Amino acid sequence: MVELPVYVGSVSAEELDNFDEKLVASSKRIASDARNGDILRQHIIDCPYITVVGKPFATLAEKLEKHEKARLAARWEALGADGLANAERELEAAKLNSISWIPARRVQEPDDTPLVV
Repeated sequence: MVELPVYVGSVSAEELDNFDEKLVASSKRIASDARNGDILRQHIIDCPYITVVGKPFATLAEKLEKHEKARLAARWEALGADGLANAERELEAAKLNSISWIPARRVQEPDDTPLVV
């Protein structure tokens, strides 16, 4: 069997093998240094948050606005004039119900301090 050199782009297979060895050696060197472990632990392993970097869509706002206008137009057409008036009355009743349980004056809170005898 004849082995021919394999090329990836302009890099030979031998160079890739050497790169692999260098990568393993670098990984071992980084892992053996205690400071690097602390840095990895602090910033990656024990990190309480993540950062997500997003790229906004240029046309998303316009698309959402058009979709919302079309949705509202379809809803208004489905309800009609009487349906809109009825929906407004239901909304006002729901607003009154949602705040009716709130007391008109402040309720005295119990004292939580422990009694010393």
